Amino acid sequence: MAPLKRVRLNLTFLCLVLALFIFSGPVHAQGIPSSGRACNGTYTGTFSGNVTISAGQICHFTSGGIAGNVMLSGGTLSLSNATVRGNVQLNGGGTLIVTKSTIGGNVEINGGGTFSIGPSTSINGNLQIHNLPAGPRLNQICGAAVSGNLQFQNNGAAVQIGAASGCAGDTIGGNVQVQNNSASATVFNNAIGGNTQDQNNTAPTLVLGNTVGGNLQVQNNTTSVTVAFNNVQKNLQCENNPAISGGSNTAGRNQGCPNTLQATAFAVSNGSSLVFKSPAGTTLLTVPLVNQEVVTPTPQGDVTNVTLQRANISDDGSHAGIYTETFAVGPAEIGTEAFVTGTFAYYDASGQLWQIGAPLGGAFYLPAGAGLRSVTPDGSRVLIISAEDGNINPSFTVYDQSGQVLYQPAGPFLGLYQAQISPNGRYLLIMGVVQSNQTQQDLIRVTELSTTLSSDLPTNIAAAGIPVISISSDGRFLISYQGAQTVLPSQ
Repeated sequence: MAPLKRVRLNLTFLCLVLALFIFSGPVHAQGIPSSGRACNGTYTGTFSGNVTISAGQICHFTSGGIAGNVMLSGGTLSLSNATVRGNVQLNGGGTLIVTKSTIGGNVEINGGGTFSIGPSTSINGNLQIHNLPAGPRLNQICGAAVSGNLQFQNNGAAVQIGAASGCAGDTIGGNVQVQNNSASATVFNNAIGGNTQDQNNTAPTLVLGNTVGGNLQVQNNTTSVTVAFNNVQKNLQCENNPAISGGSNTAGRNQGCPNTLQATAFAVSNGSSLVFKSPAGTTLLTVPLVNQEVVTPTPQGDVTNVTLQRANISDDGSHAGIYTETFAVGPAEIGTEAFVTGTFAYYDASGQLWQIGAPLGGAFYLPAGAGLRSVTPDGSRVLIISAEDGNINPSFTVYDQSGQVLYQPAGPFLGLYQAQISPNGRYLLIMGVVQSNQTQQDLIRVTELSTTLSSDLPTNIAAAGIPVISISSDGRFLISYQGAQTVLPSQ
């Protein structure tokens, strides 16, 4: 979980806290690598030839680029305002980060690794992502243009292909295939020239707000699927999906998909405001989001006031929460801990439903990605987490959409690694540190909220790493750890 917490401040931090840095490379830029296997630094020129990147290498082009192909088998390729004229292949591991850049050929990610593609990135060929193992990190394709096809198949890692907030939709010239995946997938607000297929997935998928030039097929998915606000030029077909919801779809012909107007409005956020729109597209409610640093001169020196707000929207767009953090730093407080106040407010299209404040001395924690869910897809349940500075003495509360407390466990966690609610809203997972026989131990606890019965799995994160958490076919938590898989809570 990413904390909104008391922080040790200086003026440099106040500037950095408002921005997200996805790459931190070497300080001094060079022209080009000395060879195709020596790309390990920050570069501004164009390398004539192919580049191979292995584990431990960080290859960062801030302009210029690579005239040939790139092969990653570990390591990191980061492109910003750069061009790769050939293909990019990531096999078995590594990290691909591309913003405001062009790839002249195909992009293939197979067997492992993580990626963030866009915004303002062009791929002139196909984008193929296959066989990624389960992992806690969310991958994303945001605000990109893919001339060919986009395939996301046989993956255990989650993806956002556009999203309601924080990830703009994409333009895909060919077909989109999201098939045979065991982690959540979002296909949101994309312009797709060809056909779109959402098929045979065992984790929740969300297909919302897309314009599809061909057919849209949603078939044989074994868990929840939401299909709403799509404009399909040809056929819209839904079949053999046991849990499908949505509405407000238009198509040349609709076979089995929700097509009546969605009963509730839909929320979106562009980072500067939260907007609820009616099923017909009329704006019903706008809530500005404030992210600013204001410096006020005083006789004793400058006082810096910081306000940070972030929207967290349910998958179906019916509800949204806004986290707010505020703090002020004066001349005498530089290098010390500022006092932070935090609030959480929950909304639907009618306005604010309820609001709570963080406990004195604590702060709220936010989900870091789709793999760490704090709001159920339908917005009916909300997990609120707070803790003291350093992830100490965390507390967990599950609310319903009206603000009523449904569950609040007492202890036993001293420290927090992560916590999340299951997509069906039935189970709460906490991974943290407990005290046992005068020693501290890592523990995963999963609780069924209706019965308050819990199941535990002891771990040793320092020795064996962080377990991979996913969702089983029946909606419980599937935990992969030390070569074994455990489903909790036990039955």
